[in-house]
Amino acid sequence: MDPSSMSYRELQKACKQLGMPSGEKAEVLRKNLADYAVDPEGTLKNIHQLKMSKPKRTRKDGWVNWKSHAAREILMEDLEPGGWLHGKDDEDAKCVYDVYQSRQDEFKHILFEQFEVRYNEAMKKAAKRRARSAEEEEFLKHDRLLHPRQSHNHRGEPVFDMDIEAKEQLQDDIKQKLHKELTPMELWELRPAHQKYKLDKFRPRIYQAIRKQKFINWLEKKRTEKRDEYAGPSVTFVRQS
Repeated sequence: MDPSSMSYRELQKACKQLGMPSGEKAEVLRKNLADYAVDPEGTLKNIHQLKMSKPKRTRKDGWVNWKSHAAREILMEDLEPGGWLHGKDDEDAKCVYDVYQSRQDEFKHILFEQFEVRYNEAMKKAAKRRARSAEEEEFLKHDRLLHPRQSHNHRGEPVFDMDIEAKEQLQDDIKQKLHKELTPMELWELRPAHQKYKLDKFRPRIYQAIRKQKFINWLEKKRTEKRDEYAGPSVTFVRQS
């Protein structure tokens, strides 16, 4: 296949099969494949020499392995919605650093020079994510204006996903584990908000809400395990407000 017409994934696959690096930009991969077709041995030799000539990145004195450090996990979490840094693009790196130094043991051995670099990188990425989310939200609003969701289906029955009261009530019931104490019928009879829907339509919503809650619990469990792993056996991971 002509490299000029190949997708990036196809270029990567072809390079891997020929024993060439596959993590470069698309134009580099295309050039390598084209060169290989003309001179296989010479191309591999040139790629090897270029790789050996590149200076190796070394960690600065006193800098920690940020990618696998607990401090990174804490910072990334605090930049997410609900975190104290979410949306605060103007927060000075030194002020944030001082807060972490006073509240989080995981930051005690992080030099400010390294924190400032990683903090600024993380803030830029977080700002891009928020801008992209806001743009997508505007697109969705536009689509909803053109094609609004109906509160009732073609049979005149209410749509559960459009019923905020019923959805929130069911989510609360699942969090309280009422589905383990009551049968679907008993849970259905318990709430007037649920009885707006036929039992055979409401029952699948119970199982759907259970799966959603299990997924949320699983994500929180994995996040805790990941942070504990980063923290290491000698550090107790305690978040402070």
